[in-house]
Amino acid sequence: MSIKTNSRGRLADGSPNPIDVAVGQKICARRCELGWSMEKLANAIGLTFQQIQKYEKGVNRVSASRLYDFSKVLGMPINYFFSGIDDKADKYSPRQVATEEMFNQIDDPMNWEESRILAEAYYKIKNRKLAKNLLDLMVSISRVNEKNDEM
Repeated sequence: MSIKTNSRGRLADGSPNPIDVAVGQKICARRCELGWSMEKLANAIGLTFQQIQKYEKGVNRVSASRLYDFSKVLGMPINYFFSGIDDKADKYSPRQVATEEMFNQIDDPMNWEESRILAEAYYKIKNRKLAKNLLDLMVSISRVNEKNDEM
């Protein structure tokens, strides 16, 4: 069953996305744990009281950079704001359109953490001739490995 949403992430009836509401509730909960008013949080982040109110109600969506600000000011890791989001809320995400192609990308070596680490290490080698030789060596080893697998 697919839930209709519009392009702005709201539900078809115009109500806020439950995920945005859940993130806003986490902001509110942490603010209250600290005993802060909306105004105090607003001042700490450089916003208005009304903006905090809209974020906490899920009326306005929290951008990644703003969520980072909330994380730092409220002293919580980013994943705190998403903890407890259940499958019911998750299905309302307008971006929750998983295709077989998307799932196949999980197995793509270019999406692996070790590929990122390898590329990062490669580009840190200042001697570019040495880096190229290392790359050639790895390509050669992989070709030998492929030939051995075919036998």
